[in-house]
Amino acid sequence: MRMACVRNVRALIHIQTSSSHIAQRPGISREGTQRMAGERLGTINTSAASGALHLARLSQRVQQIGFALETTAWAGWKGSYAMRCPAGHHFKASATLLLHRPIHCPCCEAGSFIQRLQLLAAQKSGKYLGPCTHDPHQHRFECAEGHTWQLVAQRALAGVWCAKCAYRPEQKASLYVKGLRRLQLFAEHRRGVCLATEYTRARSTYSFKCARGHVWEASGQAVLAKGEWCPECEGLVGSACE
Repeated sequence: MRMACVRNVRALIHIQTSSSHIAQRPGISREGTQRMAGERLGTINTSAASGALHLARLSQRVQQIGFALETTAWAGWKGSYAMRCPAGHHFKASATLLLHRPIHCPCCEAGSFIQRLQLLAAQKSGKYLGPCTHDPHQHRFECAEGHTWQLVAQRALAGVWCAKCAYRPEQKASLYVKGLRRLQLFAEHRRGVCLATEYTRARSTYSFKCARGHVWEASGQAVLAKGEWCPECEGLVGSACE
């Protein structure tokens, strides 16, 4: 409130100075000068009262959620106001944000976010090693096998984990079995047979045999993704391959 009083004193000095200049203008009476000065003073008093009202609303708003307003003078809607959360963290925000949006302490939110990452790592039998020093958006993790890597927190929360463990031999074997089974099921659907006994990757070529006995090779990607089948039977009406 001390700052508000200083502003009012300065405004009064400005009005007195302006009044002396107005009085020197030709055609303006002393009564007119006093009336104009009174109007300016009334505007200032109204503005100060409005600012005090807004500040009281702001203080009441933050107290309802356990925060404390440390700023004691109204600085406008876009002004910066010092706050203190129940945990003792200090931060600043504009009056527009404080009155019309949910109030959150950035320090407390960061701590809660870190706790979520720690819990996520513990659930996967790993460790959360903290944010990267060169990039605060990247976070370091360690899996149960001791592999370390860095990752954006949103990807970690989405379920992304250790890339090295994802491609261990037993994991690869599982993927290979599933890939071969998909080729076999597709061939059975087309009344044919997949002659391959091993699966390596989607771009590798595999042998197939259609219902008419034609044998050819095609990539797993062409068969599974594009639906390609026997090239000799292609275009035949009433083909037994179908």
